Amino acid sequence: MSLAIWALAACPCAAVSTPAWAIQALDLSDPTPPAIADALQRDLAESFDTAPAGALASSIAPSASARLLSRLRSEGYYGASVRTVPDSAGLVFRVSPGPRFTVASATLSSPSDSTAIQDATQDQRDALIGSPLRAEQILTAEADLLVTLQEQGWPDAQLADRDIVVDHATASARLTFKVVPGPFSRYGALYTDETRWRTGFLQRLNPMPQGEIAQLSGLRTYQARLTALQSVASAHIHLGEPDDGQETRDIHVNLTPAPRYVLDAGISLSTGDGGGVETSLARRNVLGGDEIWTVSAQLQTLEQSLGFDLTTPHWRRLDQSLSVRATLRNEETDAFDQREAELGAEVTRPLTARWTAGVSVYADVSEVTTATTRSDTVTLAAGGSVSFDSRDNTTDPSLGVNARLRVIPTVTYGDLDSSYLATELTVTGYRRVHPQLIAAARARLGSLVGGDLDAIPADDRFYAGGGGSVRGYEYQSLGPQQSNGDPAGGLSVAELGAELRWRGEGRWGAAVFADAGTAASATAPAFDDLRVGLGAGVRYHFDFAPLRLDIAAPVDRRSDEASVHVYVGLGQAF
Repeated sequence: MSLAIWALAACPCAAVSTPAWAIQALDLSDPTPPAIADALQRDLAESFDTAPAGALASSIAPSASARLLSRLRSEGYYGASVRTVPDSAGLVFRVSPGPRFTVASATLSSPSDSTAIQDATQDQRDALIGSPLRAEQILTAEADLLVTLQEQGWPDAQLADRDIVVDHATASARLTFKVVPGPFSRYGALYTDETRWRTGFLQRLNPMPQGEIAQLSGLRTYQARLTALQSVASAHIHLGEPDDGQETRDIHVNLTPAPRYVLDAGISLSTGDGGGVETSLARRNVLGGDEIWTVSAQLQTLEQSLGFDLTTPHWRRLDQSLSVRATLRNEETDAFDQREAELGAEVTRPLTARWTAGVSVYADVSEVTTATTRSDTVTLAAGGSVSFDSRDNTTDPSLGVNARLRVIPTVTYGDLDSSYLATELTVTGYRRVHPQLIAAARARLGSLVGGDLDAIPADDRFYAGGGGSVRGYEYQSLGPQQSNGDPAGGLSVAELGAELRWRGEGRWGAAVFADAGTAASATAPAFDDLRVGLGAGVRYHFDFAPLRLDIAAPVDRRSDEASVHVYVGLGQAF
């Protein structure tokens, strides 16, 4: 079996300081696997392309030949040879691969010489017999063999240098894998000196039942669960030494706590929505089970609120969270004035790595005043939600989709007696279209079914317009109006938005955007009556989030509408 590879060198002249190399097509008259032939041609091309400027073919030939031989040996051609032959056109690399060597035997050597270790890996080693002696395949088999031992009672197993004995007479090789297995082990009792976390809570997260065969993956899973806790900065899990030759080994847990208190703050400012600050103080690990107690306050032109939230992770089962919240709120907008006290709870559970489901209940007592009515109501609601999130970053994403569908049956008592079903879908998507350009889009659709508009409290209706909705318009201004011209809210809403975001090498960036939307008195969103706003903005990217300054103007502006609106906020618009 042979093939020839040509390397042609253009003679340097006064006008050209670097020779130009070209690789001629391979002679594939012999049945050399195409993938290997292609790899040889790439290797030879790279040898000449990366050569120093002005180097002669004869000086590059030795290293290029060695590279070709290395490739052939990695594919099992241990009898290959490469010769360079001068030619009138340049230099010819004549390659004789020879026969492809195969695996004749695969044995396992370990200090313990355990029959159990041999039996655990027998099938994997037998599968190699008769296969080509490829480096990639051998390395993969070796790694799989190690994982097998680590998952079948030898979690401390490690690899030693393998032996490969090549027999040129039979074009075959004998493999000897070498491992240092460590002791065969079973999980023992959980042991920790930690006092900040309840032992029962740490035990509930433990995926390693006492007495079961030890697996390295179990230790890693437990470490990942503990590291994911908000109150843990780092976790170290290891098995203790066996006692008097016993298989059982205690599980030792060492945790480094994260800062106990976390303070967050945000700002917003716009010509249409007013401005203000939002702040929250969270205390981690309140009861020793990674609970988070959060006090939040919002002081803005249109809304002031004080909230209390207690989140309990792994509530009643792994990965399931319970959040109980209480909120006091005062809101004064053109549409309505409201004073409200709300109490609610939500349970969320991941379905997969990207899908999450939740159920929630809440009750609120509110006093709502519009231009024409004043109503005192009690609202009870219980609903469900499903979310999908594939974003690469939650604060400043460049790729992925985030979607959430909420369905909430609601009953209202008091001055307004009604029952209705609220449905809302929000979707945002992100894609990097250039190393410095990100395209972002959002959509929001909502509908209230089962109640008349006048029977639904004004604060539960849908509104559109403003910084978090359709930029370029006053807050809540798009949609039905009351008799005095103030916003009335609607039974449905439709919003669409798109941004093209640019970020340079430093911290500065920019964006252009278009928003559209409206609320409607019908239960179906009114896409034929969307109002559009266009704008642009600049961004200054801090390590945690960008500071945003946007300027937007309405399209087809009406006489009572401002010609431009300015928005300042922390974080992207969506």
